[in-house]
Amino acid sequence: MYFTTSKQFWVVIVTCLQCFCYAKVIKSASILDSTDTQRSRERALTSVERIFPAAPRKEERGLPCPSDADIAPCTCSFDGASLDLDCSSVKDLDDLTRVFRADFPFPSFTSLAIADNPELKGELPGGVFGPVTFQNITIVRTKISAIAETAFASSASRLTFLDLASNDLTSFPFVTLGDYFVLQHLDLKKNQIGGVSDLVSSSLEYLKLDSNPLSEFDATTFSNALYLKGLYLNDINLKEVPVGLFEGLNHLQELYLMGNQIQTVRSGAFNLNSKTLIIVALAGNVISQVEGNAFGNSLSSSATLDFRGNSLTSLPESVWRPVIAILGPNSLHIDGNSLTCGCDLCWLMKDSILLSHTSGGQCSTGEYLEDINTDYCDFFCFRDSQTSAVQWNVAQQ
Repeated sequence: MYFTTSKQFWVVIVTCLQCFCYAKVIKSASILDSTDTQRSRERALTSVERIFPAAPRKEERGLPCPSDADIAPCTCSFDGASLDLDCSSVKDLDDLTRVFRADFPFPSFTSLAIADNPELKGELPGGVFGPVTFQNITIVRTKISAIAETAFASSASRLTFLDLASNDLTSFPFVTLGDYFVLQHLDLKKNQIGGVSDLVSSSLEYLKLDSNPLSEFDATTFSNALYLKGLYLNDINLKEVPVGLFEGLNHLQELYLMGNQIQTVRSGAFNLNSKTLIIVALAGNVISQVEGNAFGNSLSSSATLDFRGNSLTSLPESVWRPVIAILGPNSLHIDGNSLTCGCDLCWLMKDSILLSHTSGGQCSTGEYLEDINTDYCDFFCFRDSQTSAVQWNVAQQ
């Protein structure tokens, strides 16, 4: 652009300056207007919040667990596969009941644990767990003395494992076992249960009643619990095994009766007809006599008989030969019995194969059976002589 006069030049300069200043004013006004609008909006929102306060935000919860606050002092954990609840710290049974009135968005739990809580006393009430269900329940070392018939009813279709050991139970609702048709393990050891009614269960496999003052059973107690694999009756003050008590338990593998007061094993007492029997443990009783056919057809080369720490003084051949013959090596444990090692025991001491099927046999004089010089048997023992026992004793002197 060319200017013919200086006047034209200055006119253009002034015009440009006016345009620039006008633009600045417009921009400033725009900024001010925007700020005022924002402030106006904020004031409006504040007014609305005063009139319509926002609803409080719900407490965060780690699904599938319920709210921590709702179930405290219980704690819920989920590892991606197992949903577990620990209520060991509840104040009392009322507090436990309160917990299960909370909202449980996912009520099907894997396990419940309550342990080492002496504040839990009295009867565990019916419906205490509300709609919440469990596969495994462990309630141990509390002062609970009774279980209501419907205490675990919500879990009837899911419960497979129930451990109530080391409480103060004086009874248990055995009549309800048939309602728990997938229950496999029931542990009631170390309580004060004084009796067991006839069991009815098509699923129960392992029953532990150790250390309860049971003392006796009816012969029909286990007749309708035919799928038992393990039965534990140690330290229950049992004085006699009724004939037929274990009859029909064709699946039984482990039978423990240690630490009782049994004196005589009657004929047929252990006629289980089980082809899978692993062990019959009778250690720590006061057994002095075993009658013929006490074990029926239950034994095999894979079974173990434990007679340690009893009062056996003899092993009559007519009773024990068929038993020992069918067992495998080291399968009859007779440690801690003071056997009279005379002519009546030569049938066993002279047969190295049968003797190898026993373990720990010891004479009242201290020698082990395998260390006895069996030449005495050939020289001094005459089966038709009434003086054979005397002759044997003279030979040993």
